[in-house]
Amino acid sequence: MVTNPWFTAVDDEIAIVDVAANPAWQTIKLFLSGGGQHEHPPLSDLILHGWLWLTNGNSQWFRLPSVIFYLLGIWFLVQAARRIGGNRAGYGTLVLLIFWPYGFHFGRLTGWYSFTFMLVSLLTLIYLRYLEDTSWKTWLWLGLCALALIYTNYFGWAMLSFLGLDYVTRFRRDAKKWMLLLSTLAVLLLACVPILPAFLTEAHARAKTAFSPTVVATGIYNFVLSLRQRIGGAVVLGVGDRGGFSDCLRPGVRL
Repeated sequence: MVTNPWFTAVDDEIAIVDVAANPAWQTIKLFLSGGGQHEHPPLSDLILHGWLWLTNGNSQWFRLPSVIFYLLGIWFLVQAARRIGGNRAGYGTLVLLIFWPYGFHFGRLTGWYSFTFMLVSLLTLIYLRYLEDTSWKTWLWLGLCALALIYTNYFGWAMLSFLGLDYVTRFRRDAKKWMLLLSTLAVLLLACVPILPAFLTEAHARAKTAFSPTVVATGIYNFVLSLRQRIGGAVVLGVGDRGGFSDCLRPGVRL
């Protein structure tokens, strides 16, 4: 917020805030009719609707939720790293996130970016807690967080698929766990019916330009960056208590 005078709003922020300044029902009606906006589901936009109403549209405060979501995401991710690799892994993850070159820019922009980051971090932490304590209460929180994620970003399904793969690998011989997973998946799919037309519209629009040289080049570039970040994260998590990186390579230990 202090840096707002030096870093003015970018085009994406202007477009998002401009739509969020309208009544929330317009956004809901748009998605129910099969339309969409900003290339993602409406949850983060509806939260911004509420924030603008609460602050009376004060331009000095519209970035505050993103900052809070980003800081919460860091905290959740550090806790997840500690559960995987111990305190040293947590400290390493904290340092990595604090000195991440794009952290300042990414963490303050108004939009779905920070909120998605927070939900992914929280989902990871809750899943790790569930592996320690397979209770209904923890599973319920996991399901609610998963629902919030897929109502914030369509790529949330990809994150859920990775967690689901790990889940079935761990509990492949437990019929009750399989039934729990399948029933939860059915509930999530049913809950996403209202935004399904908007998703299909978005997918159809993107399919027309999916194989253009610019999109392919951008996809390769993003993949390389993602791979580098994952390798860096694995190294940080691997430097855990006493066992070091070898602990992460033991059979049965999954990142």
